Amino acid sequence: MAKASSVDVYIKNHPRWAPMLKELRAMLLDLGFAEAIKWGRPMFMLAGKNLVGLGAFKHHFSLWFMKGHLLSDPLNVLSNAQPGKTKEMRHWKWEDLEAVELEEVRKYLEEVRVIHLNQD
Repeated sequence: MAKASSVDVYIKNHPRWAPMLKELRAMLLDLGFAEAIKWGRPMFMLAGKNLVGLGAFKHHFSLWFMKGHLLSDPLNVLSNAQPGKTKEMRHWKWEDLEAVELEEVRKYLEEVRVIHLNQD
């Protein structure tokens, strides 16, 4: 699959997950994140800093938190995709569209915003 030139194209290229990718994107934009395509995937930023990535794969889709090690993770849903290699990044992965609890996701994204604002 060719690299996407926009977030719209990326979502269109992943029809199985498109409904939830659209929901997650809308939530990120509503929270004030800016979007871009970086490394072939949607990346969401505040003040130009990469903070949250959106990913779609054959068997799952996910949110990537660039500074995920700083999140409190009260639901214990974040994992390190490459233990021993990745130190800060964590991801929240779903294999089913109905498994996403949008209000819980919003809480994590709001925490990302707070952490970012407190670091600057």
